[in-house]
Amino acid sequence: IAPDIVAQIRTHPAVDHAISAKPLSMVANVPIVGESPIPIYAVRDHDLPILLETYGLRPSEGMVIQPRSDHVILTSALARNRSLGVGDAIGHPVHEQDGIPTELTVVGLLESVRPTLVDRGGYDVPPMPRWAGFASYEYVNGHERYTDIPTHMLIVPAKGREADLEVWLEETIASPQV
Repeated sequence: IAPDIVAQIRTHPAVDHAISAKPLSMVANVPIVGESPIPIYAVRDHDLPILLETYGLRPSEGMVIQPRSDHVILTSALARNRSLGVGDAIGHPVHEQDGIPTELTVVGLLESVRPTLVDRGGYDVPPMPRWAGFASYEYVNGHERYTDIPTHMLIVPAKGREADLEVWLEETIASPQV
């Protein structure tokens, strides 16, 4: 995203946080669908607590990732899906379908602190477990095997301003990159 657009997003009053992230993915087994990529965001150490709060997650086992480490933390639901625990590895060469070019070690698990309701066209779907993970931005950004992975922005809206932000992004910043 162009620097002037990033500046516009960061300073908009409906934006609480704009977080730089490197998007990775790991494959999960989704019933009926088959294998599906699940996001693993490489984020900076100081941004991780913001995302955990936003996602409604808290550490439940192990530790959180350290900057510049080849560590990853996963939600317990995602770890269970792949039969992973603390100390196990994901990525290449352990699992060739993962969108992670090197091996990362699971050092912690996360649990939801609030149920996740999904609104599907006016229908509330029962609470679903979160499937996500987080890695070190510094490690990914500085590693030669990750050079093709672009930096994305995760935008956290200000409380109560979600609709305002969505309209503003669609009407003002609409582009293939946003």
